[in-house]
Amino acid sequence: MKKVIAVAVLAVASMANAQSGNTETWTNGLIYCPNASFPNFFCHVPTSDGGSLTFNVYVQSDGTFTDGHISKSNASGVPEFSSTNWSGKNLSGTFSGTNPDGIAFSGNDSEVVSTCHHYWGGGRVGRRLVTVACVTGGTGSVTFGPSAAN
Repeated sequence: MKKVIAVAVLAVASMANAQSGNTETWTNGLIYCPNASFPNFFCHVPTSDGGSLTFNVYVQSDGTFTDGHISKSNASGVPEFSSTNWSGKNLSGTFSGTNPDGIAFSGNDSEVVSTCHHYWGGGRVGRRLVTVACVTGGTGSVTFGPSAAN
């Protein structure tokens, strides 16, 4: 029981230390997004800091989106932020919110999306070349602090 409490306290303390007025930035590279198909786009991508970024948006025919979900976890899997108001155009936009600990945040993220070809399957039916949506790169940043969100 003591180990579980110590781990929980350590996780909350490390999240608080990472968010005390800091600005964090990240980049990401090529990843296939097999669950993405226009106009619904869902993807989970590893980031340059060892963490991961997840986003889910409904893109209008003109490329705009509103009320998209975007969240990021650090390399240990501890959530850093989660927002449901990511808005913009062509998967580039801004977001803001308040974490459960009361720390406000605001940021931006821009993802480059394309179609990619790769081999899928195997076994009895063999491998086949498929076309899927993919993120070919992206950048983002988030600022934490009491005055970060409007």
